[in-house]
Amino acid sequence: MCHNKRTCKGFEGAVDGGDSVGSGGEGVGPGGAGADSVGAGGGDSGGAGGETTTRGVARGNDRGATRGNNKGAHRGKNRGAASGNNRGAARGSNRDAARGSNRDAARGSTRGVASANNRGAARGSNRDAARGSTRGVASANNSGAARGSNRDAARGSNMGVARGSTRGVASANNSGAARGSNRDAARGTNMGVARGSTRGVASANNSGAARGSNRDAARGSNIGVARGSTRGVASANNRGAARGSNMDTTRGSNRGAAIGSNRGVASANNRASGGRCVSTTAWAAGIPTERVDCVVIGAGVVGLAVARELSVKLGREVLVIESAPTFGTGTSSRNSQVIHAGIYYPPTFLKAKFCVRGRELLYQFCREHEIPHKQIGKLIVATGSSEIPKLYDLMNRGIQNGVDGLRMIEGNEAMRLEPELQCLKAVASPASGIVDTHSLMMSFMGEAESYGTTFSYNTTVIGGHLQGGQFHLHICGTKALESWDGRSVLHPELLLSSNLIVNSAGLSAPALATRFNGLNTRDIPASYYSRGCYFTLANTKIPPFKHLIYPIPEDGGLGVHVTLDLNGQVKFGPDVEWVGGIDDISSFLNK
Repeated sequence: MCHNKRTCKGFEGAVDGGDSVGSGGEGVGPGGAGADSVGAGGGDSGGAGGETTTRGVARGNDRGATRGNNKGAHRGKNRGAASGNNRGAARGSNRDAARGSNRDAARGSTRGVASANNRGAARGSNRDAARGSTRGVASANNSGAARGSNRDAARGSNMGVARGSTRGVASANNSGAARGSNRDAARGTNMGVARGSTRGVASANNSGAARGSNRDAARGSNIGVARGSTRGVASANNRGAARGSNMDTTRGSNRGAAIGSNRGVASANNRASGGRCVSTTAWAAGIPTERVDCVVIGAGVVGLAVARELSVKLGREVLVIESAPTFGTGTSSRNSQVIHAGIYYPPTFLKAKFCVRGRELLYQFCREHEIPHKQIGKLIVATGSSEIPKLYDLMNRGIQNGVDGLRMIEGNEAMRLEPELQCLKAVASPASGIVDTHSLMMSFMGEAESYGTTFSYNTTVIGGHLQGGQFHLHICGTKALESWDGRSVLHPELLLSSNLIVNSAGLSAPALATRFNGLNTRDIPASYYSRGCYFTLANTKIPPFKHLIYPIPEDGGLGVHVTLDLNGQVKFGPDVEWVGGIDDISSFLNK
């Protein structure tokens, strides 16, 4: 029997775009880089895990820390980050941060971190952190966060915190937020804390606190400034806090800290910031500005793969911006997890070329990186005599595309392979398979982080403009966007210039492209959206199928088909329902 297990919004086709039913027409949906992959990516991304604190954290209620220190700190040294509910403490804390290091952390590693009111957090945290790095990540009042954080810490890093140092950003009352923080601290940096210094730790909900903190932080440890700055300082709902912070820092002032970004992130609801415009440059004066070499918008499977390629293969500086609190929350995690052979696409389409070559590279990557996958093969079946000519056309198209091993088999042979199947003929495709898409994305992300890629979650690109021959992204915190009334002019909280911008925002990619002033709208492909449902086969101890089974494709999709995951669970779907737009993204992008 079947029951409706899950509704999948958008199009299917996580890995190579084979099942893409959704935005963008040809080339929309994962399928590799190039002209046909505009809007690809299938979803946003982020990461699990609360932010880290160090040993001196005052367990969530440091209401009156004496002498400006956190209660657990020794002689004014900022051994941990800010405390949860630090309602007036931390005044003048971190005054003696010698060279930015956490004095209590043994040689930079945060070995014993407190966990105040950590209700169910840290589930699965630090699971694979090799060589003892970051041995106790905490999150003050981080209710439900940190699930699965630090799962694949590359090379002894805490999800990218290389070589053992977790040089801490506080997380006070960070209920479910900051998931995935402390992930991208590459080579000793904690979310952009350059070269290992923890020079300016703030506290969430620190209303009016942190006045004068970081007064003696040396060499410009200013929020949001590059080269040795304290980029990872977070302060959620910091409505006027951090007054006078970084008072004695040199080589740069506190620029306002990009709200929501992990490079100097300040609060997502910093109500005292910025101007109020999105489409012109007249308002730019006074808005914080940053620059990065490459920006990837969207941390779905395509965005993560692009970030890995740019950082690992090309050695570029990369920032991945993701509006969700974790990675792969869109179509990258709502698909059949099928590795397609490359049968369906016309030979002249780039998608045909990318799917065939991408399938070969994907199998190779999975083998080399031990990503769970299985080449189980596919049967495309004809159940009526009128479908047989279409089946031959489909096989010939696959052969033209360079798909090896295709053969036409009679119904009897197909039913010997699958006793529960009834058909007249079938095309057997031995090259098709399945993959654990979550593990694949984790691998992409871990490698990118280990080569310095920075991830900024809960951060939204609301548009951009061309100036001086270069694009400037308009950045806004996701929470601020969610609270937008839809009537007033939404202004950016950060301007980010870049040499290279990759729009891999999944279903949101075409809508986002229209919000870039200076971009020719004729270059933006039309969007057609569909929604589908999957049905899970229940109450079966032994899976009744061993292969992927597909019908003759229908208009707009590949038809309701049978897929299996690596545990043998059988799903039917998706069906196709054409819709006028996306109902699960910000109203801002739909206007």
